[in-house]
Amino acid sequence: MKRLPVLILLLGLASPAPAKLPDLFTHTVSDRFSPAQLSPSDRLNVRYLVSNNGTLCIPENPWCPEMFGPANGPWVEAVFLSKDPYPEAGDILLGTVTFGGTLGPHGSHEVQTQFQVPADCPFGDYKVIIYADYVPGQPAGALQETNESNNWDDCQGTLAVIPRLATFYVDDDASTDPRPNDPSISDPCEDGTAAHPFDAIQEAIDATIDLDTIIVLPGKYSEQINFLGKDITLTSTRPNDSRTVKSTTIDGSLRFRGTEGPNCTLRGFNINGSITGYDWEIDPEGENHTHATISHSILENIATGCGGVVRACDGVISNCIVANISYMCLRPAPVAQIVACHGLIRNCTMVNVCDGIEIEPNRTCTLENCVLYHSSPIIVAAGATLNISYCNMFPPPQVTIEEGTVIKWGLGNTNNDPCFADPENGDYHVKSQAGRYDPPSADWILDEVTSLCIDAGNPISPIGNEPFPNGGIINMGTYGGTPEASKSYFGRPPCQTIMAGDINGDCKINFKDFFFIALHWLEDSNP
Repeated sequence: MKRLPVLILLLGLASPAPAKLPDLFTHTVSDRFSPAQLSPSDRLNVRYLVSNNGTLCIPENPWCPEMFGPANGPWVEAVFLSKDPYPEAGDILLGTVTFGGTLGPHGSHEVQTQFQVPADCPFGDYKVIIYADYVPGQPAGALQETNESNNWDDCQGTLAVIPRLATFYVDDDASTDPRPNDPSISDPCEDGTAAHPFDAIQEAIDATIDLDTIIVLPGKYSEQINFLGKDITLTSTRPNDSRTVKSTTIDGSLRFRGTEGPNCTLRGFNINGSITGYDWEIDPEGENHTHATISHSILENIATGCGGVVRACDGVISNCIVANISYMCLRPAPVAQIVACHGLIRNCTMVNVCDGIEIEPNRTCTLENCVLYHSSPIIVAAGATLNISYCNMFPPPQVTIEEGTVIKWGLGNTNNDPCFADPENGDYHVKSQAGRYDPPSADWILDEVTSLCIDAGNPISPIGNEPFPNGGIINMGTYGGTPEASKSYFGRPPCQTIMAGDINGDCKINFKDFFFIALHWLEDSNP
């Protein structure tokens, strides 16, 4: 059976500027292969998925002229470096993959491998292309399977080759690791799969490309992390579970390159170092700030040099705890700890942060649904704008205002004791007579008081995964919008029955429920 040619453009390799080394290749599109830079003789990571989209004619059935049929191997899939998106003489064959099985209707097989760039690869602009059933001397993509006994000779179809994103795993004490908790000696079969995970986070980042995911199992990872400008997701196994977050520790600092977008995500870690939104080795002035999304993480009990436990992060920072941060610096106070973060800080809890937040000149920072407890001051430089709404600040922080600054005190700001469960031991769940999650017991307990931070966030904010009864309004602080949000109390034992239409969980269906429906009418939270 002959099949239509398959030729898929997967990646561009652009030539460097003349001032650079003539043997350096730079990826202009980095969402297909890694590493981001490579030279001749380096190895290129390749991942793709081949699926059967072909048709098989069945002429003996006039009522069903065609059906999806099998694609029978073996065939060869070839990977080339090409000056353009079409195979032709002069293209550089990186290598081949032989598939010997059968792909049934909608069947597929995934390839994750490496090819070495030839040592004599000429300097220039390249694209990487892959096509199925490569036969030397034949037109590229002409499918000529060795086993064609189940195919009809008068039919044609296609094999689709598409890029494949990947999930990598990191575990510091995997069963296959000959020396757990020691990344200097690793599993000889280490490849980042669940069966043979990496034992260091940076190893996984080095292997990723944009939109890949890294899942880190609980453990202590003593290393310095650099995201290298990649739009990847780095997450613990259960970022919504406070116990998992506490037990997944990065014992070192994290650094972004400053070019990451919102699709770059750091989620669910206990971090014993600072987070910097630029790479000082290539951007010493910090002109580029990351727009990565940072969430569900803890920075606690850290002593910095001259401040800046979180610096130059202009994306969304949400559901994080920043607590008990001090500094050792001879510079006159104040020395801020959250510095030059000009994005949205939402549902975060800041406790004993000395000396709070600093906004650079002519920039804007927005705080929403946050709890600031004994954390001050807030420094707003000349020409800067600070937006604060639905935040609880106890006691009220000192705000340093310079000429030309704008302070927008929005709705919902309060100055109440948040009633933390056990702040001395790092438990910042707020108390509730209807139920508060207790991490040590992994159960819900009833308190004698109810925090005024419950149901006090922005009514427009989605309540997310808050458990029932949730009042229909998100809580302030780190656990607002999460499965560990403290429950709502309506002056009587909590309602245990979920009724259709009872949006806020007060065991009644009334105008309050209609109010919450109206607030979110036609809201679409799909990405």
